[in-house]
Amino acid sequence: MLSLISWYYPSMSPPILLVSGLSLILTTYFRKKSKELLSLWKVSIYIGILAIMTWLFDFICITNTHMYWHIIVSMSVYLLIVFVLKSTNKITNIELY
Repeated sequence: MLSLISWYYPSMSPPILLVSGLSLILTTYFRKKSKELLSLWKVSIYIGILAIMTWLFDFICITNTHMYWHIIVSMSVYLLIVFVLKSTNKITNIELY
């Protein structure tokens, strides 16, 4: 449904992305169980905030930082997926680095 709205109304895509991301952050916030998971969640959020800052910087400045947005947000999403898998005990040992 959200993809259809973004397809027909591209100007609605940024708010849809931000609301979807915020809902994902809030739902995963309550899954924290250990210090390792808490640090993994925090790193994912900090990297996501950095990605949003590069995305906003792309609107403000002349320089093209949109490519960095895609790289940084994909790192944040990867860490959030690892967090969800670890918190639901779907995976137990994965090397992040």
